Amino acid sequence: MNELIGYFILALVISFIIFLILRELMCWYYKINKIVSLLEEISSRLSGVRISHEGIATAESKIEGQTISCANCGKPISLGDKFCPYCGTALN
Repeated sequence: MNELIGYFILALVISFIIFLILRELMCWYYKINKIVSLLEEISSRLSGVRISHEGIATAESKIEGQTISCANCGKPISLGDKFCPYCGTALN
């Protein structure tokens, strides 16, 4: 009886090892690991971007104290602005 339990446990361990090897081969073949790393990179790059209700992506960079000057009128504007609030010039 003890031999039967030993063989059963050995069969389970061997089956588990074969499963892990086959899983790794499938991940390599279908490049799942590469896809996951690319998705993580995209997610980290988009962490500061939100989608507005119109579906336009805008950066959430309107942090206090971070301003630039308008190229047209020279007045200070927030980093996340698309247009100058003073003269209406489109910003890049």
